[in-house]
Amino acid sequence: MITRIRPSWWLPCLEFCWGLLTLALYKVNDPKQIYALRAFIGAFEASAYPGALMLFMSWYTPREIAFRIGFYHSCQSIGNMMAGALQAAIYNSLDGHSGLAGWRWMFVIDGIITMIYAIAGFWLIPDFPSMPNPWAFWLEPRHIEIAVERTKRFRRSDNKKFTWATIKRTVKMPLLYFFITLYPASVLAQAGYQYFNLFLKSLLNPDGSRVWSTAQVNAIPIGGGAITIVMVWGWAFVSDYFQTRWLVVMAQAVIGFIPSIILAVWNVPLGAKYFAWFATYLSLATAPPIFAWMSDLSPHDAEQRAFVLGFSIAFYYAVGAWSNVLIWPASQVPHYRVAWQCSIALWALVIVLLCALRYTELKFIRPRNRRIAEENYDEAADLPQPSAKDIDAKDAALDRVTSVGTAKHYV
Repeated sequence: MITRIRPSWWLPCLEFCWGLLTLALYKVNDPKQIYALRAFIGAFEASAYPGALMLFMSWYTPREIAFRIGFYHSCQSIGNMMAGALQAAIYNSLDGHSGLAGWRWMFVIDGIITMIYAIAGFWLIPDFPSMPNPWAFWLEPRHIEIAVERTKRFRRSDNKKFTWATIKRTVKMPLLYFFITLYPASVLAQAGYQYFNLFLKSLLNPDGSRVWSTAQVNAIPIGGGAITIVMVWGWAFVSDYFQTRWLVVMAQAVIGFIPSIILAVWNVPLGAKYFAWFATYLSLATAPPIFAWMSDLSPHDAEQRAFVLGFSIAFYYAVGAWSNVLIWPASQVPHYRVAWQCSIALWALVIVLLCALRYTELKFIRPRNRRIAEENYDEAADLPQPSAKDIDAKDAALDRVTSVGTAKHYV
């Protein structure tokens, strides 16, 4: 839709709608009402993440996109941290105020904040370099000129209207099948961190009282969110600086084995369990390098990037909607029967997919992209050429066998 309707209109309108529905949750009195509202909230939220990534892929170059995606991705952790702090504050100060329970106040405050930021989006979202937002008062003409020049220098295709032809050519490419498997597998493998608060809630003193209060159960995972923010920024920076995507994800997969194995064994000291739960936050930064890699592998087809991006995220939700309920059933808290074993298997799958995609990239995808760039080079001979640093620095082997004079034609 954002290839046909301005993102600065589409995304804020959807956000305002889900903010309004979030506010409506404070009035519910029946579980069915929650199910209905949550279904519509999910539908309105669906465009936010892929829509934002499409904007990043339109404004930033391959040498900087992972860190920008990572910065945006870290906002999810910041939001979770703020939500935990907000829940604790509401429980301690607003519960029962004006006759409303604390959880109802949570939805009132969240809904109002969401709608305010949604309205600001009409002026804050820049749209695309080829179609800038006229209401974006902060976006200067020189910003647009720089973005257009960078797009040409890196041979990044402009965004066009999404059509059925996009789907037909994308389903014939291996990229689609790699990423709709790799992204869901990596996210599902790291899903255990979401249940840290249930683990904390389950801990009891010898007299049967809870070790941690309700406020503490909400507040302690904030430390995990802080770890995530640092790791997201760090991994994304490394990905851009060294121009490598697959090795960054590989490192997180290897680290992900550690807490999964500890908690799968389970019969370990309580301190080891705390360590393992906090260690799960070390591998929550797979999405920025994965999607930066996807952008790198399809520079000439913006519509293909949009389809692969949207399909990958949608497929994750399609699988996660039912699999998490089966893998992490609340009835098994705190010791899940097969959950951590599933995480180990998924991290192993991620490693296999990374190696397979890396081989496919070097053997087939990158040579194809170079042929496309060479075919289009004569038509774009007047465009500024990339510097040596811009030339596919992440493939040292190709750099060694390709002269700068030839390689500069291919991005």
